[in-house]
Parts: sequence; C-alpha cells; structure tokens
Amino acid sequence: MKKFYYHFLDLYRHRFLIWQLVLRDIRARYRGSFFGFLWTFMNPLIQMLIYTLVFSFYMRINMEKYPAFLFCGLIPWTWVSSSVERGMHSIVHSGSLVTKAMLPPHVLPTTMNLSNFVNFIFTLPLLILFLLLFKVYPGLTIFFIVILFVIQFIMLQGVSLIVATLTVYFRDLLHVIPNLLLFIFFGTPIIYPLSMVPEKFRIFVLLNPFTPLIASYQNSLFFKNPPPLFYLLYSALWAIFLFILGVYLFEKFRDELPELI
Repeated sequence: MKKFYYHFLDLYRHRFLIWQLVLRDIRARYRGSFFGFLWTFMNPLIQMLIYTLVFSFYMRINMEKYPAFLFCGLIPWTWVSSSVERGMHSIVHSGSLVTKAMLPPHVLPTTMNLSNFVNFIFTLPLLILFLLLFKVYPGLTIFFIVILFVIQFIMLQGVSLIVATLTVYFRDLLHVIPNLLLFIFFGTPIIYPLSMVPEKFRIFVLLNPFTPLIASYQNSLFFKNPPPLFYLLYSALWAIFLFILGVYLFEKFRDELPELI
C-alpha cells in the first residue's frame, strides 16, 4: 500500500509538469505537417472510409448506416491504440528525462495517456456531427459516455504502465505489441456488431477487455440504448485489475528502470 501511496503522491507533486508535457505533446504531435491539428480529425475519417469501403462494398456487412456505427467504435479504439503504442515508447525513448532530469518514470506514460485523452475529446464533436449527418440522433444515453471515459482512462493508465515497464526489459515488445494490437482490433466488435459473432464464439470475444467498452460506446451513441449493466461492471473490473497490475509492476521494477534505459 505504501508503494501505491508514493506512486500517486509523485503524480500529484508533478501535476503541473505533467500538464505542461501534455500541452507540449499536443502541440508537437503534428508540428511541421501541412494540415497540422486537422490530422486529429482526418486520421479517424480516413480509417472509417477505408473500412467502410472494404466491409460495405467488398465483404458486404449489410447494416444500415454502417459508417456511423463504425465511427462509434473507431474513435475510442484510436485512444486505445495510441495510448498503448505511445505508452510503450514513453520510457524507452525519453530516458534522458528520467536519468538526467530525475523525472519519475511513470510521469511519461501518464502524460501519453492524458495527451491521447485530450485528443479523443477533440474528436467527439466530429463524431456527433457525423452521427447527425447519418440521421442518428443520440438521446440521453449519450451521457453514459462520461462513465466510459473514466473507465477507459483508468484501464489505459494501467495498460500504459504495464507496456512501458515491460518494454524497458524486453525491447522485442516494440515489434510484438503493434501486431498484438492489430489482432485485438479485429477481435473487438468495432468493424462488425457483436450480434454477428456466432453464439458459440461470443464468450471468447467477451474475454477481450475492450469488447464491453467499445460495445457500450456503440449502445450509447449509435443504438441509443443504455449500456448493459454487465458491460459497465465488467469493463470497470477489468480497468481496476489492469490499473492495480500496472502500478504494482511499475513500482516493483521502478528502481531498476533508470539503469536499463
């Protein structure tokens, strides 16, 4: 418990630095590119167009207003993939901040997760506009996404700490994790509704911690239904478990990290 206490105390003490690093990361993310910050909106749009082309015209997922459904899953998934990939690199590629500036290492994956959360918030108006263009009018169930924000942030904070710590020890993960994310992406009901998964295989899809989370976004925004209570509780339990595991793993190896960077 003492390690958990000092973990949070370090983050609190460096809260202003974390915020400055988040702002710097957001400003630097698209620096030098012609469209700049517009890529925040263009990246998910381009992905949505590609998947819509493939699965609406080539592989034929017969679903009304499919692009709007797809977008409801792609936007939160972008936060997932960005936080995992950038969290994985956070300590390995910013080692000088830890070794020279004596910065607590867990500030770096926390910064990445916060930065991606802010980026996610910026894309929400585009998501709402897109839903309206397809005549999908979210009702009061849209307010459930606030709960999903909290669950997803805690979950990704834990995952970021896990991958950031393990990557310092096993650099092969820099190549393994992107492929694992691709596998998880197709195993999560983002480009297809959960109802399309055969009943006998659905249990395996539900073992994926991101399945109930993404499905809850789709329920709240596209289907305009409250997320099933089971999905919320299941996602919350996964978030708590991954967060505790992430903090425990990081604190266990914390003193060794600066020597291995």
